[in-house]
Amino acid sequence: MAEIITQRKSGMWHANFSHKAAKNGRERRKLSKDKRRAEKMAKDLLAKYELGEVGLADIDCDFGNAQIKFLKHRRTSLRENTVDRDEDCLNNIQDYCQFRNVSEVTTPILLDYRDSRLSDGKSPRTVNLEIGTLKTFIDYCVEKKYLRKNPIREMKNLIHKNPKKKRALSLDEFFELIEVCSLALRNIVCGMSFTGMRSAEAVNLLWTDIDLKEGVIHIQAKEDWQPKTTEGEIPIGVEMGVLLEAVQKESKSRFVFPNGNNAKYQNNLWRDYKAALGRAGIDDQKLDVHSLRRTFCTRHALLGTNSATLKRLARHTDIKVTDGYIKMAQKDLKSAAQLSLYKPETDLQESA
Repeated sequence: MAEIITQRKSGMWHANFSHKAAKNGRERRKLSKDKRRAEKMAKDLLAKYELGEVGLADIDCDFGNAQIKFLKHRRTSLRENTVDRDEDCLNNIQDYCQFRNVSEVTTPILLDYRDSRLSDGKSPRTVNLEIGTLKTFIDYCVEKKYLRKNPIREMKNLIHKNPKKKRALSLDEFFELIEVCSLALRNIVCGMSFTGMRSAEAVNLLWTDIDLKEGVIHIQAKEDWQPKTTEGEIPIGVEMGVLLEAVQKESKSRFVFPNGNNAKYQNNLWRDYKAALGRAGIDDQKLDVHSLRRTFCTRHALLGTNSATLKRLARHTDIKVTDGYIKMAQKDLKSAAQLSLYKPETDLQESA
């Protein structure tokens, strides 16, 4: 049973629980400054404790231990500064919520955390990033069988005025970009644009992953890297086939797309790419390396590739992501339809 009490100094509501798993049979948990929300949180926690006593609870895991495993997994496929940011996000949440086990993560607790962060002056974008990182962490826990499902998966993002919407390169921008790229950068830019590979996939691609005879690229785990989703295959199109044959003739590296020193691209890919955008005179405010993957998806959508096929080509796990590119392409088509393909009306009348 849970009894709500208040703490005088902070106004934070707590709950005292009596259950077998607690030390000495009792446990006190910090909940929320909002009484109604605290009561809801206490009710959810009590239900989980009761399920545990009859053997129906999730196969639980210590939050801290699961976080260490999650960050270690992330470091195999993401840049160091990205993982550091993930760690900061999770630490911010844990400092406030004090989760003992991953099963204690619930929507009411995070709503309270979100309100607290906003009241501290944090932007909605920052709060969305933190909650989004926790969602990814809980998805990892579900994958590892620590939980049966993600209890915060449906939690909506806060709306904010200035969303950072990234975009794809236009066809003109793509050609302008590769004109000013070094040979090594041009190869990886074209490779990602021709196949929709993620940057980490392209950077870690080895010649042993390429099967030119069968016409496929194998995206597979390495000793120091794991794919973002699952291992899979990418069909080699005409453009990609020509590129790979040309690169292979001059290659002196086990990596398909090494840097200028024939070594693996590390964090300098974004630096070189951004510098090339500057040389080409392309505004990079809404462009990043992932824009090359967006370019691949958008070009396919413009050419009429249906969403089911594009989902398989891009290896999206959610069809909603693919549909987003289809909608973007439809907007571009509407804009293109307004362009005058002929002479102005007066000229047409004169020539008639």
